Order: sequence, then structure tokens, then C-alpha cells
Amino acid sequence: MHVPETAAMELHDVNLILTVSILSAWQNIYFARKVSMIRNKHNIRHGSTTGHTEFETVYYANQNLQQYYSTFLVLLWGAGLFTSQVWAASIGLLYLFARQRYVKGYLGPATCRPPGFFFAKRTMMTLSGLVAIGLLNHCLKRFLGVEFDDYVANIAQAAPAVLLFV
Repeated sequence: MHVPETAAMELHDVNLILTVSILSAWQNIYFARKVSMIRNKHNIRHGSTTGHTEFETVYYANQNLQQYYSTFLVLLWGAGLFTSQVWAASIGLLYLFARQRYVKGYLGPATCRPPGFFFAKRTMMTLSGLVAIGLLNHCLKRFLGVEFDDYVANIAQAAPAVLLFV
């Protein structure tokens, strides 16, 4: 099967979203290590999910983040491949910041949790919007021969600012 040259992908086409993916993996390692260190600090056996309050707090904060991780990666890559790698990577970095803020807030009083959570949620919705725009354009191009690449490029430039801050 012959693949047209325009369909060939190179590292520079995905280097930003790959970088954010790697940073997110390192952040996951950091959070998992934090759980492990607090587990050891309070002599909580591996496999246990209860024990000291400090451990339970860090453990559940990490679990909450893990539940959204695969969704984040799919949306990050989808937005980067279908619309704008620069915007997807930028929003991905904001998501990592929001995750860090969420964990920090989770370790404090319950009132400190919502800001990080809601900001992370907003970044995921923004990535989701970019994916939807890109998928729609791809389907229109593939099945109807209608090409809106210029419009999608313009939307991909403006949409993140609108979606993030509305």
C-alpha cells in the first residue's frame, strides 16, 4: 500500500505533544513516589488503602488523577493531531499545572480542592472541543470532499482562549 507523502508524519509534527505526554508521565511518577514515601513514613503495608489520614489523603488524590489520565492523553493527542499541536501542548501544560494545584489543594482543607479540579476540568473540555472541531473537519474532508482546513486553523487559534476563559 502506498502512503502519500503528505500523510507522512515526522517528529516535529508531534514533538510538543510528545513532550507534554512525557512530562505528564514524570508527574505521575512523582505523585506515585509521594504516595510510596508517605506509606513508608507511616508503616502502611503495600496493598492497603487505609491507615494514617495523611496517607489516605495523598493516596486518594493520586487515584483521582489516575482516573482522568488516559482521557487526558487521548484528548491531548487528538487535539494535537487534528487541530493544533501548539495549542494542544499549551493546554496540556495548563492541565499539568492544574493537576499539581489539585494535589496541593487536596492535601489542605477541603475548600482548597475545587480550584485545581475545576481548572483541570476546563482544560479537558477545551481539548475535547478542539478534538471535536478537528474530527468534524476530517470527516467532512474524507466523506464529502469538503475542506475547511483554513477555517479549522482559524478556529483552532481562537477557540482555546474562548473555551478556557468563558
